[in-house]
Amino acid sequence: MANLIPIQLDKDTGQQVASRSGLGLGNLPPGFFPLSGYLHEEVVASDTWIVSHGATLLHYQVQVFDSGGNLIIPDQVITIDADTIHIIHGAPITGKAIFTFLQDA
Repeated sequence: MANLIPIQLDKDTGQQVASRSGLGLGNLPPGFFPLSGYLHEEVVASDTWIVSHGATLLHYQVQVFDSGGNLIIPDQVITIDADTIHIIHGAPITGKAIFTFLQDA
């Protein structure tokens, strides 16, 4: 689990709610640190969410929630390029995806 980043984001806004000093920085991947977050809202049910986040970063962590606020695991998360990610589900759903982007140190 050394590649997981222990940060907290507000599931409604995508904003980081924990200070960097409280993140347990010893658990961060070597050479990376949290840079920013992005909240994607899918309001029309779709089995493929196309996320254009504009962060121009390839390293990220994502949490996906259905419209009821339940954490779900999508079938696939595909990085298309530095600005676009596809989240694939087994059936059309609405919900939110919270991204945390990482920056090389």
